[in-house]
Amino acid sequence: MQGYRIPEFEIIDQIAAVRGSGSLEASATTTIRTETGRVIRADVLRGCHPAQSRALAQLLTDNGWATLLTEPAERWHHATATTTHTETDVWELLDPIINELLTRTGMLLALLTE
Repeated sequence: MQGYRIPEFEIIDQIAAVRGSGSLEASATTTIRTETGRVIRADVLRGCHPAQSRALAQLLTDNGWATLLTEPAERWHHATATTTHTETDVWELLDPIINELLTRTGMLLALLTE
């Protein structure tokens, strides 16, 4: 989309957690409020296998969280494997996926409100 700009936003919450041992099992969530007041959450859960993993972006509605976008784990699971277990490692590995989800969600919402 030509001329698209990423809307201003405020980070409401960011959480990273390490789970299990061995192959990285972790989760990271970022919740933002856009300049128009929309609340969006990007959540990535990395399990031991792609089938146990998910990456999605959700919009807070009057009826709760509505999923707008997902990113198949097959596209990112292998690239996020590590044997280190700190919250910093979780952010380094999963934050790019979260940022991509938030960017795509912003583009989608811009298209829907044009």
